[in-house]
Amino acid sequence: MKIWKMIGGISALVISASSHASSTFDVSGIENLEWMELTNTVGISREEVEYLLSEGEDLDGWRYASRGEVESLYDSLWGGTTEGYSEDNYDGARTFFDMFGLHTFYSATGYDELGASSWQTLFGNKLECGLDVMATCTGLVAVYDSNFGASLNAGYFHDDFGLSTGLDTINTQESASSLFGYPYIGSHLVREVTAVPVPAALWLFGSGLLSLIGVSRRKNIQRV
Repeated sequence: MKIWKMIGGISALVISASSHASSTFDVSGIENLEWMELTNTVGISREEVEYLLSEGEDLDGWRYASRGEVESLYDSLWGGTTEGYSEDNYDGARTFFDMFGLHTFYSATGYDELGASSWQTLFGNKLECGLDVMATCTGLVAVYDSNFGASLNAGYFHDDFGLSTGLDTINTQESASSLFGYPYIGSHLVREVTAVPVPAALWLFGSGLLSLIGVSRRKNIQRV
């Protein structure tokens, strides 16, 4: 019983070692990047995030994803026929929320009363963004789900804020708030995958587990 308690303690240590949930994607051109969940930066302004990215701070080692990196990711997800609101975009938008986190949006389900949930995303380094960052380095992704009140299943990819997903059929320059009320805002942060943390954590867990098993066997042998 003590061994399993110790194993549980090691598991907790491994989990706590990764303080920022993140993922890597098999997308051409960005396979070497680890992407942080948007939920980790909700409520933190771009200025605050920039500070946290500096050396010695909480997000040291991370950086804002470039426009090209975000475009590659979004291009891999959108339906390929219509920018903006489309049934073709549903699978990609839903995958986006699975990867980056479904925030609480008016209710515990993450959807509003119309069955929609949306992310406004911040990206780009300073050289890629104009003086008005919110007009030049932000994107918008939303998902409509019939299971939560929408009239149909559809996704939404929007490029009016400086990001193109392949077709430019929308040029109204509407603000994200005018489209979706109060979308959550999160920062697309990435870091290069040089030493992947998950295998290292698994190695730590595995080596600890093997050591405990060895100790248990020795005690059993001594008892016999």
